[in-house]
Amino acid sequence: MLYGLIWRDYNNAVDALVNGRHSAEKGIFKQPTNHILFLTEYRARAEWYYLNRFSYVDEKQLKELHKVVLISPTNYDLFKYAQLLAFNGKNEEAIQQLAYIDGLYHVRYSSSQLFLHSDHKIAIDYDQITPKRL
Repeated sequence: MLYGLIWRDYNNAVDALVNGRHSAEKGIFKQPTNHILFLTEYRARAEWYYLNRFSYVDEKQLKELHKVVLISPTNYDLFKYAQLLAFNGKNEEAIQQLAYIDGLYHVRYSSSQLFLHSDHKIAIDYDQITPKRL
């Protein structure tokens, strides 16, 4: 029976991850509908995909999301996390994420790309940041 529940969780997780990524790309942000009980890292990743990068979250949520990003630090995940940090006023940490992206993927984003609207500015110069260890 336990194997059946884990198999169900895995199938739900795959569906939630695919649907979450597609919804996020379309700008549709909602809670995942699939119930994942045992595979908690898949559940956290699905919730991450469904999360609007321009939403306010508390410090505890930021730490939990940081763990999700560290598990699989793709360009997409690091940039989305940088945007979330910048939106929540963590500008230095957001710029640090851009430095990680540059170091890992050789993709260089400007700090102005962190915001939805160009009228937001970050007062930190990207070139002044020295990458720290993840």
